[in-house]
Amino acid sequence: MHLPTITFVTVVAGVAFCVGMSIQQVHAEMYIGGQAGVSFPKDLKDVRGTNNLSGTRLSNLELKDSLAAGLKVGGYFPNSLNWLGLEGEAYYSNPNIKKQIVTGNARILGNSGTQFTIPKTELHIVTFSFNALLRYPGEILQPYGGVGIGLNIGYLRSGNVSSDAGFAPSLNLMGGVRGFVTERIALFAEYKYNRGRFEFYANNFKADYRTNLMVGGLTYHFK
Repeated sequence: MHLPTITFVTVVAGVAFCVGMSIQQVHAEMYIGGQAGVSFPKDLKDVRGTNNLSGTRLSNLELKDSLAAGLKVGGYFPNSLNWLGLEGEAYYSNPNIKKQIVTGNARILGNSGTQFTIPKTELHIVTFSFNALLRYPGEILQPYGGVGIGLNIGYLRSGNVSSDAGFAPSLNLMGGVRGFVTERIALFAEYKYNRGRFEFYANNFKADYRTNLMVGGLTYHFK
């Protein structure tokens, strides 16, 4: 079991425990569900050297679109606060760094020079986010939106690159609609925006990561 898988399992367990303990105390409407979709990342931006390369800069690094999948667990408070909820989620994506020409004066991803070509480099990202949600508590359709903070955990791997884990505190924004097909089972469609600043110590660079995600899924509600 490699690092992204271990991290994902650990994060999911942590999400379930933290959110479950927070909401169970007030006997709220809890739910658990799965989600899958597509991540549309923007270029890695403001790429700067670190450690002995501090002060150097490189051009943006283009990322590939990626499938995304994960789990979420949460709940809404009862009675007059049934429009307010808390949710924890974890999802995985694989927005590899494309083969491309880069300009700069730092040795990065196994290359150096003022202009050079970097090979495709695997980038695995696990996102953990703790979100506050607002919804319209309709019986069938429930539009909702939310904001959260969390952690992005990135893992670089390539033949020319030192295997490297990077961590980025992250901001998570979302909006969507949930529709109940039975009393307890609902389908949902959701847009997310996530951003954070990674630092990869073994490869001596840091960069801003931003992505838009379109996901859908199913939730089971414990009413």
